[in-house]
Amino acid sequence: MDDGSSLRSRPRPHVEANANPTFHDDGIDQHQATSRLVEHQREGGEAKTTSSAQEFTGYDDQDIRALGRNSVHSEQEGESEPSTTTFWRGLPSYALTSEILGIIISVCFLALGICVAQLEGKPESLWSRRVIQATLIAPSIWPILFSGVLATAIRALADWQIERGISLLALEQLLGSLTMASSVITMCRWSIIRMSSAALILLWAFNPLGSQASLRIAYLQPRTGTSQGLVEFFNPNLTDVAMLSSFNMATPTSHMPAVIPALYTSTLHDLISALQYVDLTNETAKKLVADLGGENSVGVQTATDNWGNVRIPNLKYLSNYHPDDPHAWIDTPWDTQVLNYSSLVGDRIDGVDRAFTGNTTFTILSSYQDFNCSPWFRLNSTVPGNGTIPNYSEADWWLTNNTIRNLTQSLTDEFDNVRPILINIMWSKWGEGDKQIVFGQQNLRGNLLSMTKCSPRTTYVEAKVECISRGTLGKAICGVNAVRETPNPPLDPNVSMFDLALYLPARSDSFALYLLDGKSFGQASSVLEYYLSDPLTGLTTPKTGNTRWTDPSRGAPVDLSLLDIAIFERRFSILCNTLWKLSWLRQTTMGGSMSYVFEDLLVSDNLHMIWNTSSQVTFPLPSTYRISKSWLAVYFIAVAAMFFAAIFALVVRSFCCAPPILGYVSSLIRDSTYFEDSGIYKSSTENGPDKTRRLRGLKVMVADVGSNTDGVGKIAFAPMGIGERIKKNHSYM
Repeated sequence: MDDGSSLRSRPRPHVEANANPTFHDDGIDQHQATSRLVEHQREGGEAKTTSSAQEFTGYDDQDIRALGRNSVHSEQEGESEPSTTTFWRGLPSYALTSEILGIIISVCFLALGICVAQLEGKPESLWSRRVIQATLIAPSIWPILFSGVLATAIRALADWQIERGISLLALEQLLGSLTMASSVITMCRWSIIRMSSAALILLWAFNPLGSQASLRIAYLQPRTGTSQGLVEFFNPNLTDVAMLSSFNMATPTSHMPAVIPALYTSTLHDLISALQYVDLTNETAKKLVADLGGENSVGVQTATDNWGNVRIPNLKYLSNYHPDDPHAWIDTPWDTQVLNYSSLVGDRIDGVDRAFTGNTTFTILSSYQDFNCSPWFRLNSTVPGNGTIPNYSEADWWLTNNTIRNLTQSLTDEFDNVRPILINIMWSKWGEGDKQIVFGQQNLRGNLLSMTKCSPRTTYVEAKVECISRGTLGKAICGVNAVRETPNPPLDPNVSMFDLALYLPARSDSFALYLLDGKSFGQASSVLEYYLSDPLTGLTTPKTGNTRWTDPSRGAPVDLSLLDIAIFERRFSILCNTLWKLSWLRQTTMGGSMSYVFEDLLVSDNLHMIWNTSSQVTFPLPSTYRISKSWLAVYFIAVAAMFFAAIFALVVRSFCCAPPILGYVSSLIRDSTYFEDSGIYKSSTENGPDKTRRLRGLKVMVADVGSNTDGVGKIAFAPMGIGERIKKNHSYM
């Protein structure tokens, strides 16, 4: 009987081969079917084949018979085809290509790390940008290249070990650890708890670590330089300021510069001014804030007036202010929220370079007026009262008794113009620092006077100012970062502007006249009254003569007595401070030399009105590279692991003698009895890649090759068609 295993025992001609084996087969045409058991006899155009137990289609789309013991048959009895014999000289030199490439790749990553390390402390340049660009690309290619190098080293170790003998479990672990995930799966599948498992996982851990390290080694660190500057601001001492005020003149109205009412009116009609001392949760306020760019943007815009002067927050109305500790610094986040300020006009500051790029910080001293007002009370202004003066109304009697001026005198200015409000000083408290003022509003019919008594006080504060200059990129912005009441005020805080420039009736009358800001035709109330009633809509809702007749409610007079007295205090304070500050700043509000305040009054700076303070100027310097030493160490360790793995693979592979067959499916064919055919078998020195390349058309399967009459099958790796498909619920050997 002709046994298929006799194919390997047949005499084979001796062939000497070089490092790249070339095969010689005198008995087999490799372009024909790989199985010598299939013969095509064409007679009359029909193909005839020898009988066989089983036929299948398994290679090069040609029919191949099952290679069992009874299938070995030849037309010429006793004739055999010799197999090829190869003189094996070991692995060819090109078999080390992948190992050499691994070394080259490792050296490239090592060179990249050295280049990055040399960037420490150096400014950005064309070369550095290229190096950094390489570090940005490295995380994408590192996992691929590292996996290739380490997997090559592990495979080389397996090939070297298999030549010298290795346990099956150890071999399974090596071949199953060609990735990080497969290493963990292999270890868990066979419970391989040993040092080799830890070593493999540690090596694979450098794959993600090296990738992340290459991205995080170097970064540009901004640098800043500092210098000292000098900033000038006006002396906040109320005694000195009062000397410069236009209301300090004998006839303030006649000598009032036109710029003061113009600036006052324009400031009141600014949209940013409409957001002071209002409920910002109101829908109208939220819409206005959104239209102006959001809360952060509005906060920045509110921090300065229209001309870039720094507004000083009202310390008393800050949410985090504690009256028990007024000298504690209170943070004022001017660039993130809308704050309430002491005046609509800011403090004039000079010495800040707004053309360069950088920050300037300094501390100034400022002052403003606060008012503490009593609840509203009303007096009849037409019906004679019970006073001793005949024909005097209740309002006449009260005013004459407390301010030495009757109602008519209080509501008439020096030009005999009648106004709806009065601001008088109460003579009952005439001592300096102890004065009270009375604020009154007469209704439209002229028969009722709503009044409140207010105690003014001067608050002296220290403010930490920051100015951010953007050079040519945009407008410089300034704001107060922190504020506190100064522990050492230059003057008694109880001394107010009504103790100095406004202590005479003519001067307080002029102040009230300009504070009103007049009224337009058809309006029942003044600009002051509309603003005090509601800054948000008081000046934006049209109240012209036409709307008064078409919509009487829109032209109705404003009754300030309906306003909560605490709200009145805040709004009245900000308007009084605005007009008072403009009365001595005048055109310097809009810029120019601060000495203009003396030229207008024909006086010199013998009052020492201009003070100065040192400033800290911070400006950007060219950024330099900083190297993260920890990530650099991780990177070099990962590169070293890759480099030594590549060297190890090269050395181990060079000591290997056998052709590499591990890990290739085609290697399963070489020793399988189901593929005993010289056309398939060829040579035992043929490696896995060459065998796969040669037999790429061979169709294989895991099949049941042993089913017989007793119904017991046998599972084997065999050519396609030699057996049946594996079935569930079936018995197998």
